[in-house]
Amino acid sequence: MVSESVIVVGAGIAGLTAAYHLSKSGFDVTVLEASKHVGGRMATDAINGYVIDSGAQFLSSEYPIIKNLITEMGLVNDFTKTSPWVAIRRNGTIHRFRYDNVFSPVKSGLLSWGEWFSLGWNSMRQARKLYNLSVSDYSAWAEFDTEYATNWYNAQYGTWMTEYIIEPMLEGFYFQTPEETSRALPIAVNAFSMHGAKTMTLLGGIDSLTKALASRLQVSMNETVEKIIIEGNKVRIHTNQRVLKAGRVILAVPAHTAKDLYRQADKIESVLMDTPYSSTLNIALGVTQKWTLPETLKDVYGLLMPRKERKHIAAIAFERAKSTDRTQNGHLINVMLDGASGSEMIEWDDDKILKTLLSELDEVLPGISHHIIFQKHYRWLHAEPKSPIGRSKNIATYRKNILPDCCRVLLAGDYMGMPYTEGAAETGQWAASQITGRSMERLESAD
Repeated sequence: MVSESVIVVGAGIAGLTAAYHLSKSGFDVTVLEASKHVGGRMATDAINGYVIDSGAQFLSSEYPIIKNLITEMGLVNDFTKTSPWVAIRRNGTIHRFRYDNVFSPVKSGLLSWGEWFSLGWNSMRQARKLYNLSVSDYSAWAEFDTEYATNWYNAQYGTWMTEYIIEPMLEGFYFQTPEETSRALPIAVNAFSMHGAKTMTLLGGIDSLTKALASRLQVSMNETVEKIIIEGNKVRIHTNQRVLKAGRVILAVPAHTAKDLYRQADKIESVLMDTPYSSTLNIALGVTQKWTLPETLKDVYGLLMPRKERKHIAAIAFERAKSTDRTQNGHLINVMLDGASGSEMIEWDDDKILKTLLSELDEVLPGISHHIIFQKHYRWLHAEPKSPIGRSKNIATYRKNILPDCCRVLLAGDYMGMPYTEGAAETGQWAASQITGRSMERLESAD
């Protein structure tokens, strides 16, 4: 049995993944969580029979770490596919297509045959190289971290690609513009399609995974870490309740929180902890059965709204197409704002926000404003880490130069990886591996 103690700060998917792997390897692990809930942005709410994923919206069949955790938590039967139908608005028209059918975007009218051929040809040229890179580890994409997405996609394809594929994807998923995002991120995300990725959900809500993980760990809720101090080969952790000491700390919290707590960071750690974040609001709307979904959105799970087609709304998710268990009656719709609108409106009251959005909603979902049963607003000030040029390279540099025998504090969390659940889980698994790997080396050398 390994005797070294480890404190994990943060019970989001990164911290829970780290703690789970360490615990399995025999470490004495305590997870400290400032709030009263585990999971961070993997959050689920329930209102009058409606099941609402209030932060992260979906998973993928090609998330290897998440899939393994789901299997080990006994949740395989709850891990199901959503509808494969998605939609993007272009020139005032909603184009409905299947993401798993290569011809569907052009048959739907979203792309011309020339655009479709250009997209296919360029994808085939890069396929072999991209296919072998990790969809979990953002540092694996450092060689593409050289210019902003707008510049590269405009040059390689034309503005149509930037405006109707890349921009709506970046804003709809990560609430950031292609002008501020390194091309490494959209290239990595698009590589999912080469693996035949399918959009997935957990029937009980996305937080059923994090709750299951937490149930197997020692998690102290409502315990806020106030400072972390390295003292030789130990780390002293001050919380609002006590002072703890451990051999290692995994700091699995958002960048701004990590920066406040960890004042002995080196240069590359400090750069990473300065990672900016985008903001958004997720507005869940319960809608009466009397409202009829437009035929163009039949079976559609997600609608993306490019900036040329929107005022504020970047994406709309239709939860019955995710899972019919999400609502017993009527419709449940999740509305997500783009990054600029999210930053502007995040402190507005609920009624003002909805009033501002109703005309835009009625334009794409005619008559919906007259059938809303309830509204629930979820404000995410730090929704996603942004990915300016350099973040992937900086993570690669950090990982290459880390000296686990000397390093007492390891960084994990969303800003240390891909800006989605799998990426955060990978950072936790990586941090745990730096501890477990070195411990095994020491045991082998002692033998």
